[in-house]
Amino acid sequence: MLPPTDVYTSRATSYARGRPGYPLASLTPLASVAGVAPPAVLADVGAGTGILTGSLLRLRYRVRAIEPNPAMRTVLLRTFGNDAACLPLAGSAEATGLPARSVDAITMGQSLHWFDPARTRREFARVLRPGGALLALWNEVRCRECAFCPALDELLAALLDTYAEAKAKDPDPVALMRAVAPGEASVRVYEVRHEQALTRDGLWNRVDSTSYAPGRHDTLRPLLEHRLAELFRHHAVDGRVVLHYTTTTVLAFPAGAAA
Repeated sequence: MLPPTDVYTSRATSYARGRPGYPLASLTPLASVAGVAPPAVLADVGAGTGILTGSLLRLRYRVRAIEPNPAMRTVLLRTFGNDAACLPLAGSAEATGLPARSVDAITMGQSLHWFDPARTRREFARVLRPGGALLALWNEVRCRECAFCPALDELLAALLDTYAEAKAKDPDPVALMRAVAPGEASVRVYEVRHEQALTRDGLWNRVDSTSYAPGRHDTLRPLLEHRLAELFRHHAVDGRVVLHYTTTTVLAFPAGAAA
């Protein structure tokens, strides 16, 4: 099994092209509840290719985008390297490389489950300024709201043993947040619904971006591509299929510090 930092080395391009973004509404509690408003300095930890980073920049935050995987970080640099408000850095949740007390909040988009809780908690306590907040986002497909989502779920379960294993390990973002939040923290949870419309290539990239997808030399890969193309042809409307998501926002901030 690959170490967590290497899982997406061969999937960086698919990740950038296929993963859904995060609705800006899922980020508003950072300012409205925790009081961390732009142009505050944020550490986006496990930034990947910069999907959450881009949303934070659009809201006018200043972002230190921390990513341990070189392939993912290359895409991040290519996309945001010329943005004066963004500083892409090699680092991890356990060792960000940031100075002590240098950020107002830490954000994590679909990355919290990869962290070592005890080491991350110590590092977050070190780099957060007093009153700092943590915000984690988690996109989850809502499978019961269309015919396509259950069909995709059935196809992946039938072809990939790794898919069932991944689903069995679906993390609890609230429990994970409590494990890494320093000190006595208040934790609040919010949900926002949104959709992702995908072309045939977009659907392939969406599946290929996951940790359970077969690697480049896996004999299952051509079969998966073929079956996904068939599924797309059956369900596409105007050249698109739609995935329905719930984005869960988990916000942690010092007790008594709500805005």
